[in-house]
Amino acid sequence: MLNRGHAPAWLPHTIGGGEHAEVPIDIPAPAEPGRYQLTFGLVSEGIDWFEACGSETTLKALRVW
Repeated sequence: MLNRGHAPAWLPHTIGGGEHAEVPIDIPAPAEPGRYQLTFGLVSEGIDWFEACGSETTLKALRVW
């Protein structure tokens, strides 16, 4: 793990169960070339990560040249 909570982004509005929203996120690339896996998850600041309460995360591949 390189960094947890590295690229914070804010939801545009309250998201209800089953709803979707696009959230742009600027992610600085790692300095070293290679293949990485990004894990996206929600956190309630100062309380807990949603993942700890059973929420699924989203995984995306990243390749740095």
